[in-house]
Amino acid sequence: MEPMLLKTEIDECQLSIERDDFYYQLTPDELKSLAIAEEQSRLGLVMSSEEVRREVRERYASKLGIRS
Repeated sequence: MEPMLLKTEIDECQLSIERDDFYYQLTPDELKSLAIAEEQSRLGLVMSSEEVRREVRERYASKLGIRS
């Protein structure tokens, strides 16, 4: 009887993971985008958050009335 109990516990654990992990709800396009992003990251094609914030400030400063 123990093997069946163990299988049930594993099944419950897997269901919990699938229910709580949004990965299982992603569309094929979203999964493709994530795969591309992972590859870009692996290749070092990333920007720091500070670089992103600087670019956003530069791009939208005039629209937001912000002066550098």
